[in-house]
Amino acid sequence: MSALDFNEVAGRFTAVASRMEGVGPYADHAETLDLMGWQPIPISLPDPRDPDAGKRPVVERGWDWTRYRPPSERPRFGLYGIGMLTATTPAVDVDVRITELADAIGRMVLDRLGEAPERIGAAPKRLYVYRAEELFPKVATLAYRFPGDDAASKGHRVEVLADGQQFVAFGIHPGTGRPYFWPDASPLDTARDHLPEITPEAARQVVAEAERMLIRAGGMPITRRGRQSKPGAEWTDGPEPRGCRDLAEARQVVKALRSIDPSTLDRETWIAVGYGLKAALGERGRSLWLAWSGKSAKHGLSGRSDTPEVMWRRIRPQRCGWRFLERLAGELARG
Repeated sequence: MSALDFNEVAGRFTAVASRMEGVGPYADHAETLDLMGWQPIPISLPDPRDPDAGKRPVVERGWDWTRYRPPSERPRFGLYGIGMLTATTPAVDVDVRITELADAIGRMVLDRLGEAPERIGAAPKRLYVYRAEELFPKVATLAYRFPGDDAASKGHRVEVLADGQQFVAFGIHPGTGRPYFWPDASPLDTARDHLPEITPEAARQVVAEAERMLIRAGGMPITRRGRQSKPGAEWTDGPEPRGCRDLAEARQVVKALRSIDPSTLDRETWIAVGYGLKAALGERGRSLWLAWSGKSAKHGLSGRSDTPEVMWRRIRPQRCGWRFLERLAGELARG
């Protein structure tokens, strides 16, 4: 099959799959998105020979979206996916593959910046879109690796995509082969002016907190702001985190928990303790969690929907182990 034939077939597949999700190709929706205040650009078609195809804009670097704005230009990109420039609609990209950690970071983002449209490509990774009145460059954490990750795998990180970046809003994800989707509101029914605003300072604060959460969860940096770590500083996999094996270890968990004052913890750290406790003791830790959380009116008595009881049911630990609680207790004791 020639490249032209492949692109035509892939484009038709993109169009059909997108319509199945209630979203058509670029030509059908670029005008609507434009009127809603977004800056749409055409995205390249998926190609099994190119892992970046399906995420990369077809336009030149610089992405002057106004070149593709005239109605006469749109038909030639009709089969392509839809990307969004992020200069005026920054997006918080939670590129984390550990479900409970991605959930915790996502809740932190929404708490700090406000409820925003969420886009899912390859779950549990997710992206939230905001509005900026002041342009600013991308802000990002380092990339981190966790125990159990493949040595060659991509690092976990959180980025605020801003001036000079873009994200795919509609199209076929090249990794999953399925359409990107918006669980609730999408750009097609959300005007840019109705998005919560994000400032440069707020973006930096969110990224700084995400960095702390990645480290607290046991992540080890594998890059230094875009450069590979120096030889000798390379991180190697440690033992897989685990639950308690015997009564002695269970007693250590209880001792660590009792040394932590819940009233001194922010919400994310409080939730992280829940993950560590449930990973260590399973459902046997429920009564401990409720009693410990009840020592602070800050968690569970503030009128929030995520009470200790509700949060315990939501927690699905995968990688955190009982030693996390010991480490956290030690860090808090040292101040």
